[in-house]
Amino acid sequence: MSYAAPVSCRAMTEALIEKCLPALKRWAHGRIPAAARGRFETRDLVQEAVLHLIARSQSFEPTTAEATLAYLRKTVLNLVRDEARRLARRPVSTELTEDVPEVIETPLDRLILQQTYDHYRQALATLKPRDRMLIIASLEKDWNVREITARLPMKSVAATRVALSRALQRLAKRLKASAYEDPT
Repeated sequence: MSYAAPVSCRAMTEALIEKCLPALKRWAHGRIPAAARGRFETRDLVQEAVLHLIARSQSFEPTTAEATLAYLRKTVLNLVRDEARRLARRPVSTELTEDVPEVIETPLDRLILQQTYDHYRQALATLKPRDRMLIIASLEKDWNVREITARLPMKSVAATRVALSRALQRLAKRLKASAYEDPT
């Protein structure tokens, strides 16, 4: 008879759990705080509570479905409280601003960037001085068209815009042409 008691106790516990699951799921639904919803779902909490009950089946012997349901509800509430405490200990997350430094470049990235810049400077050197001034003012000094007109000898903003556009087209042609040249 001593061998039959643990099996029947376990079978009774499983039967009680099975009977309580639908009511526990309904009760637990909506008990999860908004901040913890990404971490837990209702079925996760119910499953965790059942696992706690099974792990404690040696010390807790439920006799009725109501006692089992009460134990499972208390376990779910404790799990929710534990998660709320865990979330409270975490630092507040903040959004990254634009002044955060970019990812550290690898040596290969630096080499490619340097080669690209050298390629650009070589193509720029083949242009007329006026085109070079316009491109450097726009791309390197980051001047807008009005600033270029005011600082360089240009007739109007419209003339500057047209001259800059044409200078950039000439630079693009030179860059494209030199990209197809044999590097050896």
